[in-house]
Amino acid sequence: MPATGIQRVGHYTSSKPVTVMMPQQHFTPGVVAYTAVRKVATTTIRTPVVPMMPSVAATAAAAAFKETAIKGPSVARQLDTHQGSGHSAMLICSSLDQWHNPEAEYHPGFLVPRSIDPLRWQLAADQLFKADGNRPNDIIHQEVVDLQKSDGEGLLRQKCQDAANALVHDLEPALREFVSKDAQALADITCKLVPQAKQLIIKLELLGSNACIRWHQDQYVCRSIVSYNCSATQYTADSNVNFHWLHNGAKNDDIIRDRSRIRAANVGDMMFMKGTLFPGKARGLVHKSPEIKYFNGHVQARLILKVDVQDLV
Repeated sequence: MPATGIQRVGHYTSSKPVTVMMPQQHFTPGVVAYTAVRKVATTTIRTPVVPMMPSVAATAAAAAFKETAIKGPSVARQLDTHQGSGHSAMLICSSLDQWHNPEAEYHPGFLVPRSIDPLRWQLAADQLFKADGNRPNDIIHQEVVDLQKSDGEGLLRQKCQDAANALVHDLEPALREFVSKDAQALADITCKLVPQAKQLIIKLELLGSNACIRWHQDQYVCRSIVSYNCSATQYTADSNVNFHWLHNGAKNDDIIRDRSRIRAANVGDMMFMKGTLFPGKARGLVHKSPEIKYFNGHVQARLILKVDVQDLV
């Protein structure tokens, strides 16, 4: 049956669906031991019902849901099988440390779910977008951490901390602390996942109409990404992709085989995407930016943190 999002799931034996709301857990930003915050519950109405054929209206509603499922911010994020591997495209974890699990070898992406109100930082993002509307690119600030020098673990952690603090200088205090801790945590885990990386590129970006809304694979090693407002990255399994059209400039509708199998991170989720140069078995997560949103005729800007590795030693 159609679901309205991972936070709202119901089963029913009559013609009326049941919705079960699960409480959200709070979290401390930047701490590595994150707790998964979205849980799914099911319930069943046990009142006897008379079997009946689905109505025309119910059939039309189901078809409409399938067509519009990916348009909202709360896209269902069930696992989807990665082509030829028997594993899902995205490994859903309860902490960043689980990105080290042996199972992660078989997934092109990892994700730690968190809970952030998509509107909480929207005003801050829109104000930054308006103030810096004449920028030549979408980067608010960028820091590069050189990993070639034989720094000890303590010195390397300090370099990442300094870079994270410099990155968020223009943000309001509460958001500044939040993003800085995330940047430090993602830089630390990326160094452990890819010890042969030449450098870390840590970026804070504002995306509006310049978002990359075509399906693609990143042509470098890897990227960690967090969206702090509005909406977040969409992805799908290889088995749902026509790679001929992906690599030959086709439109999104020709690239994706089944739109109902498109998944999306939520605002606040910490997501790791392997690029085509990532060492290992599964690589090259197929993904794109979410559809551009407008409010009162104006583009809603998205504030994005990225931690990239472009080259290996």
